[in-house]
Amino acid sequence: MGIEKLKQLEILKEQFGTLQLERAQAKEKVIENVVISGANDFAKFFREKEFEVKESKAPYLTPHIQVTRYEVSANFKSLYAILQYSLPAEKLMGTLFRYELSMNISKNTKCGILIDSLDRPGPVIVSRMIKDGRDETDEQMEALKDQIESYKKRPAPKQEDYGFYIREDNKMPDFSNGYKSIYELLQAIID
Repeated sequence: MGIEKLKQLEILKEQFGTLQLERAQAKEKVIENVVISGANDFAKFFREKEFEVKESKAPYLTPHIQVTRYEVSANFKSLYAILQYSLPAEKLMGTLFRYELSMNISKNTKCGILIDSLDRPGPVIVSRMIKDGRDETDEQMEALKDQIESYKKRPAPKQEDYGFYIREDNKMPDFSNGYKSIYELLQAIID
């Protein structure tokens, strides 16, 4: 195992780390757009039903960062629905984002709405056959090259790749039943 191979391996690790960071940043921006679009859909749905809709926000500190807590409330006489969320995103058990929904309009008086991929792809897994006589550095370099190529081939994240899932009774949602918008989700549970 020569020093040149080790240097090449370090360069590949850096390239892969850069790709992962770029992808994560692009995904975070898309998720933020999905979150804002979801809140707008919530307001639109209830305005169309002739509810009074109010929006508010308040900053608060977590142990690590400052977060802004948003609330969209819809009221019609004694009926109400309240959607709460925070940005930057507060994740829940491997999902990308969560809202809290409280209402007295349907049987679901309090539930979570999670945002996640509509097709829930698994992680990129690169499998290789280990050949006798090769040192570990060569194998690591080939595996990293495969991972880099796999990342490059993945399409960039888009808003329409993500959907909304209902989480009731602290159970994980059925990820085979996602909604493309909060508007669609509300139609399903209220209309």
